[in-house]
Amino acid sequence: MAVDTHNRSIPNSIRVGIIGCGRMGAVHAKLLGDMGNVVVQRVADSDLQRASGLAASIPGATAFGSAQEMLEDGALDAVHILTPPPTHKHLSCAAMAAGCHVFVEKPMAVSRQEAMQMLAAANEHGRLLTVDHNNRFDPVIARAQKSIAAGKIGRLVSVEVFHSSLPPEAPWVSRLPSGDWFNDFDHLLYLSECFLGDVRSVKAIGTAGADGRIAELHVGACNERGWSGLTYSTETSPFEIRLVLRGSNGVMEIDLIPAIMIERHTNSYHRWVRKGVMNLDAARQLITQTGINTLRVLGGREKGWGGLRVLLESYYAAIRNGGGSPVAMDSCLRIVELKEEIIRQLES
Repeated sequence: MAVDTHNRSIPNSIRVGIIGCGRMGAVHAKLLGDMGNVVVQRVADSDLQRASGLAASIPGATAFGSAQEMLEDGALDAVHILTPPPTHKHLSCAAMAAGCHVFVEKPMAVSRQEAMQMLAAANEHGRLLTVDHNNRFDPVIARAQKSIAAGKIGRLVSVEVFHSSLPPEAPWVSRLPSGDWFNDFDHLLYLSECFLGDVRSVKAIGTAGADGRIAELHVGACNERGWSGLTYSTETSPFEIRLVLRGSNGVMEIDLIPAIMIERHTNSYHRWVRKGVMNLDAARQLITQTGINTLRVLGGREKGWGGLRVLLESYYAAIRNGGGSPVAMDSCLRIVELKEEIIRQLES
């Protein structure tokens, strides 16, 4: 038996429950199944048939029609909450009161008040609370951070993040405050923080769609070490998450979906030669990385959801070893506050 610093014994296999058995429930079940010493024992959903379908794909798992029923006997060590954002506060607090550590999908909460209640419950019950800021841990983001730290593009001056939206997969998305952006904008905010530090203030401009909700959101953010431009769009296709990082001696472009990172550096050639050299070098990087990624897929080494895998491994290591959350919870709270400010600006 390993004992964590939260004063609770952790068995050899951490017993996990999943609340919310939609697409992300299946993703989390698959990733947890690939980990050692973590066992998904229970799943719950208000749609018992959907819960039963997920349970059938997990050896030994039991389905429940409510989170309360799943939690009532205290048989679990950790719970993943993968339900719509308005339910996160209630379910997280209930799970922590039942003695469970909690991994909750982003967005953490729909208001600062709810986020504060979640943090208070984690402190009161001595549980480890973590929010799914998975792209922060993506391998291509880690490569970019390492390259920037090594000065490959000089001093980092600004960051642009673009995020488009997938077609709504659940009706609750259309009921979120202000627009679909509310469900995904956490990604843009914390990705900018990965490179330029905390976001201190924001200026938001939104374009409304035919339904009166925000279809395009543009946010200028003042970070600790520079400015970032963040754009969320429901009107573009195909689905993209792209970053452009501009430095004093080069530009870095990151496409998170195919996991490609391209660096463009200045050189001393004549301007016409310089353009050709830069284009050829960018093509070389694109072909090389595409080839490597393809070989990884064909060889079975690329299993998808790289950032979430890293985050989950770090989270369960922290549970075993008594460490803190791999995602800084003050950052999660700040993102909730920033989104409240964005809504205030859009409404005014």
